[in-house]
Amino acid sequence: MAKKSTKSSPEALTTQLIEAAFALACERPWHSIALSDIAKEAGIDLSDFRDLIDEKHDILVIYGRKLDRQMLDNVKKIDIDAPVKDRLFEVFMERFDILNEDRAALKSIIGSMKSHPRDALLSLPHFKKSMLWILEAAHVTSNGIRGAANILALTAIYAETLYAWQSDDSEDMAKTMATLDKALSRAENIFDKIGHQF
Repeated sequence: MAKKSTKSSPEALTTQLIEAAFALACERPWHSIALSDIAKEAGIDLSDFRDLIDEKHDILVIYGRKLDRQMLDNVKKIDIDAPVKDRLFEVFMERFDILNEDRAALKSIIGSMKSHPRDALLSLPHFKKSMLWILEAAHVTSNGIRGAANILALTAIYAETLYAWQSDDSEDMAKTMATLDKALSRAENIFDKIGHQF
């Protein structure tokens, strides 16, 4: 358990919340973890982070934003002249590389969502926002009807690849990469048939 901190910055507090929540998620189902449990694990008072979150799910929202930001930082030098599929593949795999850092906790949380759909439903709006940032990172439009179609396609691609990632224990994430590659190719083929491009 972390030592109790005094006058921590909001950024430091959110980091403590995420680390404590994920540590507990490695031990037991997400739905059984209370905010008071997370506060105790983090070594801080509930009052210290009341202004930061409204409910436990907000911790995942904050994590998602941090994940997006790190992903965007890591793909700043992406080759914008590369094929669209290659750019999307690079950004997606950068995201999975980051997810791997908290693999055990995230697998536990995702597993808990399967039997507690409320958490999954709450995640959908933020899930789609992350797909928008993936498009932007890959220099693919996220605007208008075309952008909306792209976001929907990426949401399906990400969900399918995330499912494969959960059972991919290889160091090079071969199964994850193969699933992603096939899903992107399938989406391109479908889009070609209806005259749409990423």
